[in-house]
Amino acid sequence: MKKDELVKINTGVDDPLIDPTDDCLDRDNFAKRIFILIDNTPIDSHLRVGILGDWGSGKTTAMNFIKHYCQEKGHPVAMFHPWQFHSREDAWKGFVASLDRGLAAWKNLPVGNFRRKRIIKDFSGKARKLAEIADTKIGKAIAELILSPLENLLNETKKNVSRDLKNILQDKRLYIFIDDLDRAEPEIVYDMLMLLNEIFDLNQCIFIIGLDTKTVSDVLKNKLGYINSKDFLDKIINWPFELPMPSNFDWNELLAKELSQTATSIIKDAINAIKDILPKNPRKFKHYLRYLNSLHKGFLSRFAKDELDWKLLYLAQLLRIEFPDVFKSLMQDAETVDDIATGILMDKQKDVTQRAFGSDKKEADAEWEKKVKAKIGKFENIDTMRFLQIYEALRNCGGFTTPERVKNHLLVIEVPELMTWSEYNTLKQELISLNDSGVTEKLKKFIAENRKDKEAEKIREFIKMLLREREQIWSNLIDLHSQEEMKPFLEDVDKIMRICSLLLDIDEVFAGNNPIFDRATFEEWFGFLSKWFHFKEPKDLYGPIRGAEEGILLKMINKNLFRVSEISEWLSGKLRDSDFMDSQRAFTDTRNKILEALNKNLAEDLLKRFERQDGIKELWPSNSFVSEKRILLKDGSSFHTAETHNKLKELSEKAKENIEIQKNFVEALRMLCYGATDGIGWATQQEVQKLINKKEFFGSVWNGATCRPLNRRLVGSLEDYIKSLSSIVTDDKTFERPRWWLALTADKASQNQTKEKEEAHA
Repeated sequence: MKKDELVKINTGVDDPLIDPTDDCLDRDNFAKRIFILIDNTPIDSHLRVGILGDWGSGKTTAMNFIKHYCQEKGHPVAMFHPWQFHSREDAWKGFVASLDRGLAAWKNLPVGNFRRKRIIKDFSGKARKLAEIADTKIGKAIAELILSPLENLLNETKKNVSRDLKNILQDKRLYIFIDDLDRAEPEIVYDMLMLLNEIFDLNQCIFIIGLDTKTVSDVLKNKLGYINSKDFLDKIINWPFELPMPSNFDWNELLAKELSQTATSIIKDAINAIKDILPKNPRKFKHYLRYLNSLHKGFLSRFAKDELDWKLLYLAQLLRIEFPDVFKSLMQDAETVDDIATGILMDKQKDVTQRAFGSDKKEADAEWEKKVKAKIGKFENIDTMRFLQIYEALRNCGGFTTPERVKNHLLVIEVPELMTWSEYNTLKQELISLNDSGVTEKLKKFIAENRKDKEAEKIREFIKMLLREREQIWSNLIDLHSQEEMKPFLEDVDKIMRICSLLLDIDEVFAGNNPIFDRATFEEWFGFLSKWFHFKEPKDLYGPIRGAEEGILLKMINKNLFRVSEISEWLSGKLRDSDFMDSQRAFTDTRNKILEALNKNLAEDLLKRFERQDGIKELWPSNSFVSEKRILLKDGSSFHTAETHNKLKELSEKAKENIEIQKNFVEALRMLCYGATDGIGWATQQEVQKLINKKEFFGSVWNGATCRPLNRRLVGSLEDYIKSLSSIVTDDKTFERPRWWLALTADKASQNQTKEKEEAHA
């Protein structure tokens, strides 16, 4: 095979370079300097040259370039890869075969008997002598290595081997390249180093050894124990050469080469903007670029060039590749996503405020950095400095975007089935052209085709895109002045709203434990739909649109009331937040309708809890189901109506035959007693005391809780509450004890009297 053909084949990510003319990272000059140094030593020199560097740093490429210059000068070369072998016997045979091949190729001879007749025949003589005088672990290992596999093949002296080599080589040297020694089995690493140090110190033999010194030192440390592994390695390697770190110019040259030859689909402006953050390891550098290129060819080509923030996406992908576990954890953390989206903006505002008050003091560690360090601290073996470098670049890249947009870019990586704007627009235009039944049928078909696993994200993305496009239209309307200019845009809004309304009528989007119309979609829709309510004038222009928005909001809430407790917590907080829209007053009527729908369903949900196992017990934790606890403990709420109280009375009758219902009434009784005496946080003591005096309500709770006997300990606890509440109870029958209660407490009273008499007698 010709060299040019070989170069064309070696274009994979892990393929080292062969021809120095392909070099971008100054490995050629490094190799050339080493060859010149060797070439200017006396011809009878024997050297062991180390090419030192981390995995993927370019050791093999540098060795190939040295080999190139050796062959140019007519020297024979042998290539040995010890990592290919899994036993010392196979490694020795492979080593001998490599020498044979190198010398035979140089002499244009077929590989034959020379393999076992020449070169290393009589090493066993030296090995035997070493074995006889050695009492060290090292000496015995050398003897074992040489004597066991090769003793019957080696019968000439080392002097004769040197003479034979000189006759063959004349004025040339034998260059033996041992590549990736650090990747070999520990036993083979040790044996090979001992071979080089103790036996193969032959004139005119030059060893070029590629290795990661840390990895090899660890192997030697485990093997030698008491010997300093670094000092030992330094004795074996005569000339160590650390691969130099390429300059910025070199990296730029490699990047330009990759973008023009193998990573042609990458957005050049975006990758050039983050080039200083790219891995400073040639193999990792190429892996990353070629993976990005594959992403583009695989699915990113569906997106328009201006549809995504490519810089943000590339940095997120880099963080994901280098720190997969940390990435997965942090990208599910809302605080982290918010920080990436707006953190740099908050920092700038903070700096401006500090300067305004005359302070130029800066923290040693920024607040965001402290938080990130705390979050990644649970992961082991993390290169914190490298992680923070990528994260800060990602954070600076966000700045003025939204958390939702950051999430979308992360989803593009995790869920490549996401819908593009082009795909969205095609489907939307088709829906616009259909009548209402046609829209429903088309949407149902679209949902059915994409419900599998992660493909459901495509449906969810389409649902979100409807409101995002509408938001974009509204934002553009602000700059228009005449109604004539605005009408076509408002018509576009109306078309989108029709699709939204029809979509909410499709039950399939709300079905299952993980519905397509999930909480994130709900929150995003609510934010967009409620944002523009203060735009009401002129009424003939905006009135119909505001009405349609209210209708969709209420329909959306009613469709989600199967999880009323979950959404009510978020909505209640949102509706109390004066900053969530420009004008609360404009939203007042809609707000009241929303609260009415929520509270009505919360009351129904609370009633259902009395029939569910541990339904009321689930309400106890302070940070959960606050809305339900609030309506339970406050008079005048949606739960405290005549209709609800009648239903509660019916349930208290069922408690006589159903112990689970009774347990829920017991928990409700305990909650009321606790709130009326100690205070419960969700209502004042006075509010709860008022409910205890509300006979049509409390009577049902008391009867449901005491319809069958309770244990003595619980009764004792309730008696303590009753005693504490005696001063505020207006009706003597509020705590009317049933017969079993009186019998239980009478028995207890009798026991106490007996005990008192015994103590007095004693």
